[in-house]
Amino acid sequence: MIGIVLCGGLSHRMGKDKGLIIDKTNNKAWGQIAENKLKKLNIPVFISINMDQKEQYSKYFSQEELLVDSTNLSHIKGPIKGILTLHQQYPQEDIFVLACDMPKLTLPTLSALYKEYNSLKHSFNYFCFQSETHLETLCAIYTSKGLKKISTKNLKEFSLKNIFKGDTVKKYLISGNIKSEFTNYNSLPAEKN
Repeated sequence: MIGIVLCGGLSHRMGKDKGLIIDKTNNKAWGQIAENKLKKLNIPVFISINMDQKEQYSKYFSQEELLVDSTNLSHIKGPIKGILTLHQQYPQEDIFVLACDMPKLTLPTLSALYKEYNSLKHSFNYFCFQSETHLETLCAIYTSKGLKKISTKNLKEFSLKNIFKGDTVKKYLISGNIKSEFTNYNSLPAEKN
């Protein structure tokens, strides 16, 4: 198992690079916060970026941690590009995917998903949380077997939700007090007075 923090998006709606937004409570970038949570699962973690981000991200992460989108996947867009870049380098590894723009996710929530994966990993290709309306594909575990199937497809549709369709997915209903953890920020959170 290896982890990947997805920071390679263009952040048009946010207006700035989400992975480098500094959380004022602990003075860490969102990408660092996500990385630290995954590392607490005792797995190696990579930071997925595009080539234009490399210089800025080098100020926060080591060169070994940075994973620049593969040039041979130029026909692919979206988060799947970063995931498949890592899969190409480590084809036998399952991948724990976490987007940088969900800073409220807690370690217990991530640990619960990881624990379920460890007990059922041979039965499903993907593990993710599900709300009433959609799957949380950016906080999910993608097995090498599932990624191998994806990488052989002629990807015309880059939606991760569509990639999950028709495959074995273990879904965990988001309920109660963890619902707010799955807030995905496309604009800066309001400042507290």
